[in-house]
Amino acid sequence: MIPRQITVVSLAIATSLLGDSALYTILPTHAEQLGIRLALVGVLLSANRFVRLLSNSWSGKIHDQFHSSWPFMMALIVGACITAIYGLFWGFWIFFAARLAWGVCWSFLRLEGYSSVITESPPDSRGKLMGAYKSIITIGFMAGGTLGGLLTDTMGYRKCMLYFACFSLIGAFALFLEKLRNNKPQKSIAERDITKRSVEENADTKPQDINLPARWIVYLMGFANILVSSSVVGSTLGRLLKIRFGMNIPLWRTSIGVASVTGILSLIRRMIAMFLAPVMGHFADRAGRNFILIFGLAINIVALVLMATQKSFLLIALSSSACSVSYISISISLDASIVDMASKNKPGQQVSRYVTFTDLGSACGPLVSYFLLSIRIGIGWVYMGGLALLIAVCVLYGLSVTTSCQT
Repeated sequence: MIPRQITVVSLAIATSLLGDSALYTILPTHAEQLGIRLALVGVLLSANRFVRLLSNSWSGKIHDQFHSSWPFMMALIVGACITAIYGLFWGFWIFFAARLAWGVCWSFLRLEGYSSVITESPPDSRGKLMGAYKSIITIGFMAGGTLGGLLTDTMGYRKCMLYFACFSLIGAFALFLEKLRNNKPQKSIAERDITKRSVEENADTKPQDINLPARWIVYLMGFANILVSSSVVGSTLGRLLKIRFGMNIPLWRTSIGVASVTGILSLIRRMIAMFLAPVMGHFADRAGRNFILIFGLAINIVALVLMATQKSFLLIALSSSACSVSYISISISLDASIVDMASKNKPGQQVSRYVTFTDLGSACGPLVSYFLLSIRIGIGWVYMGGLALLIAVCVLYGLSVTTSCQT
């Protein structure tokens, strides 16, 4: 059973993501109509990620200093206003400012999501509840991208964004009502803290054994995981299909355009993440964080080798989906570990450091991939290089955990 607070927070975040996710579908095809040069689309879609490298630390310090959910409420409201701005005002500089503001908002939104898991779950169920949180917010990612394109084609871009802004405000209002309903939050949190301390004394995960160097290895592991399994694979999948099969991919008795196939495979990857996150979280709680991490790495080794070497569309499609399985497995394991650590001291700052590393990996993936491709490094070698990086960081992670347990 998912605690009510985690459910409400996750749904509020999911509704706030609608406008942002829709831009990734709409901007590449409607940029000129919105007064934006096509060459600047990439700048707009990346701006919110790079500003988070700064805003994540701000949000963490504010969270630890004030211990209040009001910054989260303000981020929801401002996020809804930003979505409305997308629909009402067009042009590069307006969108650029809005994207920067959205990046700051997302720092607060995501931090509250992690925070809700920290305060609402005992250590032996953090993986499962972290997976549930990620599964719910993935609905927002998927709905924004899918419905954004559909609503833009049927009723127009402006109405689409204004509808999404209204949904975001509804999510913020629902959270406000939940805040009013929970009239004794401090008492319940204190009671849960007592429960968590008693459970942690007997928990086999032993988050207290993770020392400072190992903590930074967890951050680095988060960076490498999203860089390789999500960002590099996601940004180059269409390019890989074009290199191997051309502009049209033969399937059964017909052929489908490479862009359509890429979109379908990307949707499948999202759906895998949505449905698998709670499952892998449950197994992380039962089998241990490290077991799930090794499981994810093993899948990634097979998947990336196949993507780098094979010319069968079926194998490439299955491998891209397997990369999503690997990504969510490793991600849930690391998320649960960081929640374990953050529950001990300064949760906002520890979570903000971790998500800053993941944001850096997400932002660097497309840049590194296409730079290597531009200097005529084969796409297969790009995947193998990413796999080597991930394995190296996993080895460092294993050594750091072993050292911390011995001490």
